[in-house]
Amino acid sequence: MAQFNFPRINFNGKAFINVGTANNDYPQALMLYDMINARAYLPPLVFAPATLQKQLTKDGYSFELVTVSGQQYCKVVLDFEVPNDDAYNEWLRTRLGQSPLDVQFHALYSLVATPGGPEAKLEGSLPGEWNLNGGMEIEIHDADVVSVLTQPTDNDGSHIHTPENATGCPESLKPFLGGSFSNKNDNGVFLGSITDLNAYATNSSQFFYDGFWVRDAQGNTLMNGTPSKGMTRWINSNRTVNVPPSPMIASGMMCHAIPQAKMGTGWQALAAAFPATNAQGQALKGAFVRYSFYQIYESREPDYSTQLPGFAPNPALVSIIGSICPWYEGDMMSAPMGRLLNPTPGAAPKDITPQNAGAFKPNPLAPVTFQVDEVNNIFSADLANSLQENRLLPDPKLALENFPISTDPSIVRKFELTPVGTLAFKVGTSQTAPTLASLTVGPAAFTINDFVLRGGIFDYVYNPAQAPAQMASTAFSLWGTNINNQPAALLQESPIYIASDQNCTYFEQGPNTNEGLNQSTEPQPVYLRVFQYGQPVLQKAPVQVKHMQLKVNELLDFVQDPAVPPGLINVYDGQELTGFNTSQPMVYVSLFVPPGQFMPPAEDFVGHTEFYVNWRVLPTQDFSAYYLPNGKPDYSKLTYQALYNEIFRSFFFMFPAMTQAKSFADPTIWENRWAAGRLADRVALTHWLSPFYMPRTRDLSAAQRQLINDWAAQYM
Repeated sequence: MAQFNFPRINFNGKAFINVGTANNDYPQALMLYDMINARAYLPPLVFAPATLQKQLTKDGYSFELVTVSGQQYCKVVLDFEVPNDDAYNEWLRTRLGQSPLDVQFHALYSLVATPGGPEAKLEGSLPGEWNLNGGMEIEIHDADVVSVLTQPTDNDGSHIHTPENATGCPESLKPFLGGSFSNKNDNGVFLGSITDLNAYATNSSQFFYDGFWVRDAQGNTLMNGTPSKGMTRWINSNRTVNVPPSPMIASGMMCHAIPQAKMGTGWQALAAAFPATNAQGQALKGAFVRYSFYQIYESREPDYSTQLPGFAPNPALVSIIGSICPWYEGDMMSAPMGRLLNPTPGAAPKDITPQNAGAFKPNPLAPVTFQVDEVNNIFSADLANSLQENRLLPDPKLALENFPISTDPSIVRKFELTPVGTLAFKVGTSQTAPTLASLTVGPAAFTINDFVLRGGIFDYVYNPAQAPAQMASTAFSLWGTNINNQPAALLQESPIYIASDQNCTYFEQGPNTNEGLNQSTEPQPVYLRVFQYGQPVLQKAPVQVKHMQLKVNELLDFVQDPAVPPGLINVYDGQELTGFNTSQPMVYVSLFVPPGQFMPPAEDFVGHTEFYVNWRVLPTQDFSAYYLPNGKPDYSKLTYQALYNEIFRSFFFMFPAMTQAKSFADPTIWENRWAAGRLADRVALTHWLSPFYMPRTRDLSAAQRQLINDWAAQYM
């Protein structure tokens, strides 16, 4: 089942994530970006609590009293005079209350709190947040191939093959040991990008790579291939401990498939080591890559004043742990496979928050996928995004406790898994249920070194004579110690598991359609994968689940879509989803709740444990003013300035890294055959699944692409 297949090539190392932040906004406070209509707010907006209306009136502010999801706010338009677009870009990098452009609103910023709490005022905040200049790049910096795992026959660890001990490693995989994994091509360029379908939701991050490369110790390519789109799965808001002053940040699990047809160098070596069929007789299709980013270091307080008017980015430096393994017919391409353990409501582990975490609360475990191989008597659990970590001191040669943040990937900082004690995987949900496998996480047991060598997956060969009966249809649970230091089922199996490889689909505004852009450069349907105890749910025996449709409001909060009331639906594996409402621009979530699982309020949806499909309707703008009655472009009106006003001005403000090579604000750069052709090429859907697509945010509508193409045609 995907990540549990053997053999596994495990890697661990560093990466840069250079996400842009201007479109993140401060919901319920400062709003710069209209995500629903994919455009900058010009001028920006401040949503102040309605309780401030008397004070705002007294201070002479003009505002509109609006109601959003039953709550009243004072919507203040920051209508200040900006001499030119460069000046506005500078304002985005200047702390609120310090720019001479908006001096009439400085007192307002001192009144309005951000979602960080009543003491976290807008005053002093950066409008473009901590990485306005981020270009959405991902750079995986030669993560080490630390081990190759073959199928275990016992628990002595002899199936773990390392560069120091390759005994028993398949000959075709031995060259991988001591090699490196990256997204760096043969020209030394890192080709990867990240974008959120919902700019304010960690559950909708998408990862696009031009390729993954594995090279040996001498730099020779052992494997390379173009992966499918990956997406965040199993958001864990408390796993990642950051270096102060950064907060704790969510981590997630990402998965990609590399079909054999998309594999370049190295398929022969993998095909020689990967079994041609799995235990179910399904054929080998390619390679499966899954990984998690963790141990994040980033500065949330950059000094943009030293960069003006430059474009110095402020990326996050992260660690990465992952594996490459066989991918078979029936496996998903963008989600982990297996049976699913979900956190038990109200059964949080004891407070194991490390001393230097920056937040003090219990760290709940994230969902855990597991598999019971009753043919080979192997229990496997994917813990890569679930076990917490404890930050120790960095390399003592570099700094003391409060050391400055650095983006140097060679810096060594020490981490260890938080000692949660013994975790027991039980066949059943009661404390007296039999334990099939147990794991002790502590300084003398399952350490971070063990975690890394195993790619974050715990494998245990159990005694079949002692295995409980009917494991294939009995709900498992994971037992440990709760917040009261009492034994508790921290996780319980959700017999139903629902996912979609077409999660994060983009539709165009217009007549209702069931096809959108996702894992293809052309629109495609959205399919559900539905499993019960790890087995596909057949169409002839569907399961009934609750369905609710959420959408975002003006403040980017999720609310129940009144057009689609919650109801019961039957679902099965491979089912095509239909009924997408594409009449208006909007960001949606289709949420599926199996029997016995709590139906959360819409505003509580965060993508931690829920089963969902994100989808978005991009606006279809009316550009008829730029066309003649016969439908041909009117080039007296469709000038580059018109293109800038309609499309590129928003990008110039929200994603200034796009203008590093060539400024969108200078028409003379673009009014020629080479530049116009290059522009038309970069917005073509042939690049949809690659980092070359522009904009990397994928906010460009079909109508905007057509306007760009029609403008460019006059120079081609």
